[in-house]
Amino acid sequence: PTGGTFNMTGMSYSNAEIKFKKENGDHVHISILDYNAAYSLYSMATGMWAMGMSVETDDQKSNGVKIGDETTGWETFDKKGKKASVVLGIGYRFLLTVEASNQNNTDFVKSIATSIKLDDLKKM
Repeated sequence: PTGGTFNMTGMSYSNAEIKFKKENGDHVHISILDYNAAYSLYSMATGMWAMGMSVETDDQKSNGVKIGDETTGWETFDKKGKKASVVLGIGYRFLLTVEASNQNNTDFVKSIATSIKLDDLKKM
């Protein structure tokens, strides 16, 4: 795992991430951003999810997603590149991103995201 922090007057955030990779190049990348002292950045990042936006082209499909009762996010599937990702907003503070290669849809990345103890993050 790696991570870091960013600080400036009136704002700070930190991140942690890890990448798992197979010999054939397939990978899963998980990252968590903590916007505890940068609520305005968090709000900008998550604002479009509540608007019901979706995008679909020959190359990509993206739309809002809801996990459980309170966790919302954004899922993206790159049809030609077979890459999937999901970004979830947790507790008005954290952004959890799970990305994976060699996928047929977003089911796998959503299953990884929901296997993480999201309720523990909401309590922080």
